[in-house]
Amino acid sequence: MQTYHFHDTYRVWFAILAALGFLGGRDSLEAGVVVIANRSEQTVPFAVRSAGGKPVRYALGPRKLAPVFTSDRIEIVFTAAGKENRRLLEANTIHFFVPAGEDTRLEQLTFSVWRGGCWLHVGRGGSVPKTVVVPVKILVDEEQPAVRKTCEARLRSQLAAVSRVVEQYCRLRFEVVAWGTWESDDGAGNFEQLTKDFKRKAGPAPALLAIGFTSQQVVKAHRAPHSPVDPFATHLLVPDVQKEFSESDQFDVLLHDLGHYLGAVHSPETDSVMFSSSRQVHQAGSRQRIVGFDPINTLAVNLVADEIRTRRVHDLAGLSRSTRQYLHALYSEVGRVLRSDREVVRLAAMMKEPVLERLKYTAAWVDGTRLAAKEVGPWNETNCRPKLSGRDLLDENRPVRWLLNNQVSRAEEPATAVEFVGGDRLPGRVEGFSNGRASPNNRMLPHLLVRPRTGLDWPDGPVRNRVRVTTRWVRRIVWQPVADRYQPGTLFYRDGRQFGFRSLRFEPGAVRLLRKQEILEVPLGDIAELHLPKVDPWEAFFEQLAVLNPDCATRLMRVETASGLQATTSLERFQVQSHGTQQHRYRPENWYHLVQPAWSLEPFWLRHEDIRVRRFFMPHEVPLSRIDPVRSRQQSDLGGVWHPRVDRNVQGGPLESGGREYAWGLGVHAMSELEFVLPSCARSFRTQLGLDHLAGDGGCVEASILLVAGKAKSSGKEKTLFESPLVLGSNDVLKTGVLPVDTGAAETGRLVLRVDPASSSHPRGADPLDIRDIFDWLEPQLGLDPARLREEVFRRAPRMIPAWEGWTVATGNTPGAMLVDRWDETGSAGPAYRLMAGGERGPVTLSGKFDVGPETDQLLLAVSRPADSPSTKIEIRIDGQPAEKFDVSVGSVASQPDPQIVSLATYTGRQVTLELIQQPQDERSLVEWRAITLGTEETEAESGDSE
Repeated sequence: MQTYHFHDTYRVWFAILAALGFLGGRDSLEAGVVVIANRSEQTVPFAVRSAGGKPVRYALGPRKLAPVFTSDRIEIVFTAAGKENRRLLEANTIHFFVPAGEDTRLEQLTFSVWRGGCWLHVGRGGSVPKTVVVPVKILVDEEQPAVRKTCEARLRSQLAAVSRVVEQYCRLRFEVVAWGTWESDDGAGNFEQLTKDFKRKAGPAPALLAIGFTSQQVVKAHRAPHSPVDPFATHLLVPDVQKEFSESDQFDVLLHDLGHYLGAVHSPETDSVMFSSSRQVHQAGSRQRIVGFDPINTLAVNLVADEIRTRRVHDLAGLSRSTRQYLHALYSEVGRVLRSDREVVRLAAMMKEPVLERLKYTAAWVDGTRLAAKEVGPWNETNCRPKLSGRDLLDENRPVRWLLNNQVSRAEEPATAVEFVGGDRLPGRVEGFSNGRASPNNRMLPHLLVRPRTGLDWPDGPVRNRVRVTTRWVRRIVWQPVADRYQPGTLFYRDGRQFGFRSLRFEPGAVRLLRKQEILEVPLGDIAELHLPKVDPWEAFFEQLAVLNPDCATRLMRVETASGLQATTSLERFQVQSHGTQQHRYRPENWYHLVQPAWSLEPFWLRHEDIRVRRFFMPHEVPLSRIDPVRSRQQSDLGGVWHPRVDRNVQGGPLESGGREYAWGLGVHAMSELEFVLPSCARSFRTQLGLDHLAGDGGCVEASILLVAGKAKSSGKEKTLFESPLVLGSNDVLKTGVLPVDTGAAETGRLVLRVDPASSSHPRGADPLDIRDIFDWLEPQLGLDPARLREEVFRRAPRMIPAWEGWTVATGNTPGAMLVDRWDETGSAGPAYRLMAGGERGPVTLSGKFDVGPETDQLLLAVSRPADSPSTKIEIRIDGQPAEKFDVSVGSVASQPDPQIVSLATYTGRQVTLELIQQPQDERSLVEWRAITLGTEETEAESGDSE
């Protein structure tokens, strides 16, 4: 395992500040409440004061408690043994006044399984937190004997009374926002069945919690029925008032269940509303009224209420890691006493942090599930349904999001490579160039000739010394590493010189550069690195989709290998085979994956065991890390700047926060601001975020996400989509949920990701400088409108057919074409996926105006169709008049059909409008357009373009 360290300068600063006492350690918890309870038999007077505040005096009676709300530790002053005592009490702790002879002393309650030390989110805004509201919907069943007006007023009043008690303890109240009824099941045999019936029939919308009051079953106070209630439950069912079940009994039951909703558990303390037997053994009126929580549950409900207040959490999965760990400690402490209470044991297990064993493979699914296993498989054929730990990786409804081979180390930056817009990378050396016009009957996209760093061939197949990659999306070419980051439009010589340029053109052994006042030709052998001018990342994405997944219907897969290859393909351009004899076909070391990224003219065979990570997305789910920001700003208290890193933290290590590794994202260092252009089809954004594991318990930042409508941030209308609470330490990962980013305008908007070091508002104990503000945007993802995306891809598809260059292409009256990926073995360079024009949307028309002369008096069309494709005709029109019509011939491995020749001799000396109309028989008709040439019978391949 590689170890990552701070830069030496930062390490020195860190040591100096730690020695001076400026850096907080694990013993500094900043959160919302100090619980002080009196376990003595006399009233105890004391006073508390928060930092900078005035003293608040208390007189705490026997068996009573006081929740003291604070955003920092407090000072408590009390008298014991005739002397004044002063103590500092940390937030989110419990303290008891206990007898000490004839006096009292103050003791802190500690928890045997609580390791302590992880930051809890600070409830800012003063010592008393703002009251937060949980919306509630009240429902009664058809058995309710009272008229609505009467029962509604009574139940609203009942909930309000219960809510006032809850609010006193944790500054949270329940508020009725809707009323309803449901028809309960007359055949329900017990309260548990009735609860299931209620959950099935009654939804909580527009609230978060539905509370049902049922008169279906006769109950008695000392045997009040009960169904388990989890934190953040969506439904609670409570018996309504009856002959032997009074309003007072209902009050206790309702308060008890709402305590469970807020994370309270059964208590061994008889004077707590959460007493484990309080709903079963107490006769109505036979005990003193209990209207409060015990100390442990007081802390528990405050922890959960603070999550709702500061992080807008409304489900168990959204709880921060710190809060889950603390609740687990609280429940475990209670469980040591109530060993036989199944609910306490169950809730403790629910809060326990799941730990995945460090096995060979780890996978995460779109629903958030993570599993680990020693092996994945079987994956020896294309039509296999590979599984990990019994779960289908390619399930259509809940597919895997990423699959990581933990035994394959992350590759170092390759010494020679070609990098592409979107993040793909091919390790290897560029040795030449072809403009794709070597054959007049088979046009290709201009491409580089690259000697790959590692083998990309089938084990028993022919070895390719060079592979062909298109120049269209090349971002950076490295022959000898000299630059630490991409600098658009810059050439770096091997001798250390560098200069900028406006544009370039590749030649077979050189590049020709356009500068302000000159054109310069530089041999490839003189170049260390070549950084091409910026390309619109969204244009590149739409074009690449037109190659990989023209109908946007199947998932994309991005692989990263041990050699540093990063390639994005689609499941349309993906095959799996096993190598060796039949008896070896189930051995993972013999499995190979065939992929063909959009930038490659030929496929690659990758050994299954060499693939480090596979990431899967639908085309409308775009990882933000594949889109370059249009603006990036960094600033540091110490003057140095750490530039953002893609799919790594700023120090080049894995993206890891909250005890988990993440498969993609952006590593930054506060202060950081990244600005991204949004396409008009963007609809939503979601991400997770947190301080990287390198920050440890340090670091203190605030993160925000902004939406800017307009072409530029400086002039656009800014809207805040998300603001985090203070993020303290790397223990917790926050989730934004789905954020709308539709600007509602024809022009594109901009998304801004900002991280501030919070130096002016950091709490006591936090780092005073930004040394450990190492922050990660974890798995950020843009959601696009699928229908709009398909149209964007449809319009750009003609650019991907080299033969169509110079022609206007439309399907019907709509500019664009529907392409289809097809595995083809007829090419002279070997089998590959090729793009063909489909007939799904009807006839495809190519049109253009051309000058006819002695050297261009013939139209040559090189087209073919697969053997299993229905017959397709191509009609040729000249100046709107039919000129010729022919059937497209079938291509074969042995040879390609001769090009169709149409004479234009009668139009010599004129400009004519040509139309080529592909007329499909049905949606299965496919045509490969290899070349369209205006020339003569003597037309030959262009010189100087040999591969």
